Amino acid sequence: MASHIDGSGTMKGAPGLKPEHLPVFDCSLRPANGTRFIHHVGHVRMMAAVQPFLSGASSKTINMPEESTVDDIMNAPAAAGPARDPCEAIVRRAAGRGGGMARASG
Repeated sequence: MASHIDGSGTMKGAPGLKPEHLPVFDCSLRPANGTRFIHHVGHVRMMAAVQPFLSGASSKTINMPEESTVDDIMNAPAAAGPARDPCEAIVRRAAGRGGGMARASG
């Protein structure tokens, strides 16, 4: 299975994986060679659903696709409603790609 993921960049079509099990592997960002992902609003709502059961705050980065608009980004935290997570960070895919790892030599 690992070699399939390395070669294709996705779980889809992996040997021995039943199609009905694919949703378990969905994440917030669409794979380069895939189509499956969980919309960022789904992630925000999942965080809001578990927050009442935590003694502290969950910490979550809201990963948003490159095509996200300013309005999408501004409205993302509000998608959780009144139970919103107090520790959210928003990252737009490809915004400053690799910037956190860049350093000057010398």
